[in-house]
Amino acid sequence: MPKPIPLIRASIALHLAAFAKRAGAPPDHLWAEAGLPKPACGGPERLVPLHATVRLFEHAARTLDREDLGARFARDAGLEVLGPFGRAMLRVGTLREAMQVAVGDVDEHNSGARYWIVPDGTFVRLCRRLRLDDTGFRQADLFTVSLMIQLVQRVAGREWRPEQVELQSTGASLEATRYALDLPASCRIADGRSATSIRVPRMLLAQHARGDAPARDDRPDGWDGSAPPAEFAGSVELIVESMLTSSRGLLGATARAAGVDARTLQRHLALAGRSFRDVLERVRSSKATALLDDPNNRMADVAHALGSSDAAHFSRAFRRWTSTTPAEYRRLRDSDVAPGTGEPPAHVATFAAQKAVAGR
Repeated sequence: MPKPIPLIRASIALHLAAFAKRAGAPPDHLWAEAGLPKPACGGPERLVPLHATVRLFEHAARTLDREDLGARFARDAGLEVLGPFGRAMLRVGTLREAMQVAVGDVDEHNSGARYWIVPDGTFVRLCRRLRLDDTGFRQADLFTVSLMIQLVQRVAGREWRPEQVELQSTGASLEATRYALDLPASCRIADGRSATSIRVPRMLLAQHARGDAPARDDRPDGWDGSAPPAEFAGSVELIVESMLTSSRGLLGATARAAGVDARTLQRHLALAGRSFRDVLERVRSSKATALLDDPNNRMADVAHALGSSDAAHFSRAFRRWTSTTPAEYRRLRDSDVAPGTGEPPAHVATFAAQKAVAGR
């Protein structure tokens, strides 16, 4: 079975686009070039493709002609740009505990990354590997290493620098990397390695962070249960949902966001017993009923959110999915909500079953 498409929370991409805008780059252009779903489609904790997020870093660096953009952005944004994942690292006491959060919680934030700690004599190496098919993600690597350094500086002071840095990516001079990360001449740098890592003195692990930490766990409701899907078709469904209003063909837009070509995407779906049409119908039917459940959503707006050309086209599609029209669905739901529960009774809930059948 194919592995799920790597997904990451949108907080990094949203903040990077804002950072690039302040530096003079048009964010809408960058977003489109990266193949990311529109920024307005959901909040910072929604899941977007890792491949497209990495492309956003590279496009922003080229547009602004800044080889050090990833590191500059990390220094500007800090660990909190990682959202609840980053704030969880800031909230614990010692450096060891912060590293353990990185190792244990990254799956909730980024399904294409893995962190681990390797003993190395009187040092340890904090390592991170991205599950990507190429190594053209230098800016994302600079971003990660800069945040790793910031994590250690919380206990060692702002002047601390690692004596060894390794990068998974390739494509830029090591001297440019040294300059971007403000590393001393004595720091050994290598790229094209199996993982990105920094070397940290073991004695620092038990030290407590200086300064204030976030006072509480501010993860949004449901964050813990919204980890990236563990199977391929589920990850495709999330991307399709975010790309429904794409001006490009949905198959091509989804494949590009996933970092594969359209034929590969279709072949992997077939191995999972699905087709792209099945996925698209399931996503549209599920999103349609969710939007119709909110009486504030106008029919035309629901149609637009689903990528339909007009309300009539949407109505015909909805009837195919549920054997009723959107207006009839709303009338049934509004008139038959069970008192005191906010939920429709069983005969209205049959629409959900019909949706599931339509998506198979």
